[in-house]
Amino acid sequence: MKRLFTHWLTLLSLLSSGLSFVQASEVKIAAAASLTFVLENIVDQFQQETGHKVKVSYASSSTLTHQIMQGAPFEIFLSADESYVKRLQEKNVTKNDGKIYAYGQLTIFIPNEQHKTSAALPNPDLSELKLALENNTIKHFSIPNPALAPYGRIAKQALEQANIWKEISPLLILGENASQTAMFVNTQAVDGALLPHSLAIVLHQKGLGNFQLVSNKLYSRLNQRMLLLDGASETAHLFYNYLLQDRAQKIFVENGLGSILSNVEIKK
Repeated sequence: MKRLFTHWLTLLSLLSSGLSFVQASEVKIAAAASLTFVLENIVDQFQQETGHKVKVSYASSSTLTHQIMQGAPFEIFLSADESYVKRLQEKNVTKNDGKIYAYGQLTIFIPNEQHKTSAALPNPDLSELKLALENNTIKHFSIPNPALAPYGRIAKQALEQANIWKEISPLLILGENASQTAMFVNTQAVDGALLPHSLAIVLHQKGLGNFQLVSNKLYSRLNQRMLLLDGASETAHLFYNYLLQDRAQKIFVENGLGSILSNVEIKK
């Protein structure tokens, strides 16, 4: 019995000493600019629950894809569109095929002052925007650059489907990414914009104007996919899986994204 007791003490000692090596680590994330305000609450929640740190770098999905191809030391890439994930897979710099973490939703945002001076109102089929263009009451309009940003690509689709792309093109101020497009609204440089729902919510909360979800019949569904990159740590795997769980998915929905989980209500 004495020998058995000694073995137990030794085992407990080893386990205790092992715990001292479990240290908080930092995960380096590359995230689409449209997630700028969405990820903050999820990151804060994750850090409080696990003790690990998360460092997020935001830019357009195309810019981040280029940086990753050039060897930028990210562990997870959260793209606003799965096409960029496929590009990285072709370069063999990924650990898996990735997973869809949310669905993008497009909105039309009209600043408060614009309501007073034109017929432009935020509506799902963009017919009010078309009317404002016909009445020459829209001088400047903004969307993310379709060549760089996924939300710009679907914004162009929506404008084409609404038969106003030709008319509005000369008035467009293109943002390098979704965040810069929102900045144009914030600084009152434009009379309206097509934006991610997540950023439209923030602008509305600041009292800058009103928005409406654009009908999803006007653009193809935006599958927002993430993936683990070569060299991803155990903590990166932990955060990656965390984004697929109820707690994170609820925050995505609260901030304007469509959830991948059927039991999480998608805002209309």
